[in-house]
This record gives sequence, C-alpha cells and structure tokens, in this order.
Amino acid sequence: RRPRPALPAADRIGDYSDADLLALASWLLSDGFQLDRDTRINQAITELGFKKRGRVIVERLTRAFEQAQHTADRETPQ
Repeated sequence: RRPRPALPAADRIGDYSDADLLALASWLLSDGFQLDRDTRINQAITELGFKKRGRVIVERLTRAFEQAQHTADRETPQ
C-alpha cells in the first residue's frame, strides 16, 4: 500500500473535500485486495475516526470509491 495521504482532522464528513475522500479511497484500494464495497467503506470510516455509519457518510465514501476504482481500472494494463 502507498503512504497514507495527509488528511485534515475533521469531526464531520462535510469537512472533507471530495479530493480528500478520493485520496483516502485510492490509498485504501492500493493494497490490491479484492474487498467488497461495504468493507472498504468501513475501512474509510475507521480511518476517518467516525463512530457512526450515517447515510451521508456512506454516500460520499461510495462516490469516492467509485471514482477511485474507475481511475485504478484505467491505469491497470489489460
């Protein structure tokens, strides 16, 4: 896995930019393990220090993982 991205400390998902969440999702995906989306979202929630899995948190992280996966798929040779 690549080095963990530097993320600002925040108490709410709204305090993170889309770029912050994309960096986190890309970092988590860089371990190369084929894990389901729920597991990845749980990893991100843990990394961000959130205790609850709210609808907005899940929606934003889902978008970040979709974008990160799309980018990774384009970078991987077929």
